Amino acid sequence: MLTKLKLIRLKKGLKAKEVARRANIAASWYCNIENGQSDSGMPSLETMQNIANVLGVPVNSIFKISYECKV
Repeated sequence: MLTKLKLIRLKKGLKAKEVARRANIAASWYCNIENGQSDSGMPSLETMQNIANVLGVPVNSIFKISYECKV
């Protein structure tokens, strides 16, 4: 299953290692974030913003968020 973050990265034609380098984080940390396997806790908003900037997308577009509104 492709995560939203990985799908965006692949569409941009970037390797995970390149995104990590440009976002100034370790490649292993980026891969954990991308795969949702973060043993070190959640990434900071700053880290997510750096990744979004590298990918050229708004930071909110890389999160899996769904809202249900009942009236």
